Amino acid sequence: MSSSFFDRIAPARRKLLLLAIIYLGYISLGLPDKILDAAWLPMSRAFDVPLRYGGFIPLTIALCSSVSASASGFILRKIGTGRLLAICGAVTGLSLIGCGWSPVFAVLLAFAIPLGFGQGAVDTGMNYYVSKHYSSRDMSWLHCCWGVGATLGPLLASLFLQRTGSWKSGYFAIGSCQLVLAAFFCSTIGLWDRARRDEEAEDREAAAASSMDRLTGKCEFSLDFWLCVLIFFLYCGIEAGSGLWCCAFLTQSRGMALENAQFVVTAYWGALTGGRFLLGFMADRIGNRRLSILAGAGVLVAAGLLLIPAGGAVLPSIALLLVGFALAPIYPCLMHEATRRGFNDATAAALTGLQGSASMIGCMVMPPVIGYAGDLISMEALPVFIAVQAVLMFLALVKTGRSTSTKI
Repeated sequence: MSSSFFDRIAPARRKLLLLAIIYLGYISLGLPDKILDAAWLPMSRAFDVPLRYGGFIPLTIALCSSVSASASGFILRKIGTGRLLAICGAVTGLSLIGCGWSPVFAVLLAFAIPLGFGQGAVDTGMNYYVSKHYSSRDMSWLHCCWGVGATLGPLLASLFLQRTGSWKSGYFAIGSCQLVLAAFFCSTIGLWDRARRDEEAEDREAAAASSMDRLTGKCEFSLDFWLCVLIFFLYCGIEAGSGLWCCAFLTQSRGMALENAQFVVTAYWGALTGGRFLLGFMADRIGNRRLSILAGAGVLVAAGLLLIPAGGAVLPSIALLLVGFALAPIYPCLMHEATRRGFNDATAAALTGLQGSASMIGCMVMPPVIGYAGDLISMEALPVFIAVQAVLMFLALVKTGRSTSTKI
């Protein structure tokens, strides 16, 4: 649709419509993220590779995502957010179809490269746009929408696997959904163009320069600064590691049937999504830091339950759902808190960037490490890794919940 069509819509409604499109874009972003969590066990058998090789795929995706995320500012200036969303949706859809077509593991790994590049750029673009133009509640619900996609992805993969007996059908189906969404996003480019003109007009009237061009002070690195960065590494290590390996843990260590374990994977991401939806109502009242500490305590309790060897498959399933629910507020709360810790502008901007980088490194490092330990020793390594990370994360959350002033 041309921008003239959107010109007839009132500005307030245009803004709401744009937010709805952004939310749909973030659901689209989450859809392919966690397919592997439900599909890797049959995929590893089909490719005849060790179970631990599953860690290479999120590592590749996260590495490529970090590269495209770092270049997203340049890309956004060149083509705009709307075109970026449409292009990345198409790249993601074609990559997923390529993954489903892959005859050997090496080809699958090759298709993970464009998949990562497509996801990283649009992730950063959406976060930037919402943080600049919308409220903290909208930001919380943005990440809730990612959880909706991350829940639907493994659910659809499981359903197609059970119905067709092939993991490939899930990749084909979700890849096709991505292509349909990309076509829809392409039809809304006129709305983004109109929004850009509105923004340029407001900037001219206010004679406002970008806040990033007016950062005050120099970076001041403190103990709490680096602990904040560490929290994101640990958080994403727990989140990604639990999601990827809980299916193998429940089937190999706790004797659960594969179909039921796949349901637990879906429910895990559903618990994370539900937690983030509630966060939209609770965060302002409770406060980012207090809510994060409470969430960290919840992860500790869940990790303790996961370590208990008795109870069959029911207790660890409940513990994994509690892990997902407790993790929910930490990422959006602490991203929103970065500019509220008493740091100067330059330090707060550096913290925001390093927190994002640490989260990607956590996604790259911990799933392969857990996979190797689980494959070579036992999948009981999963609760051990979760417990160690949960303890470190909770201690860091408590320390950084106070004032940040100790320079190093």
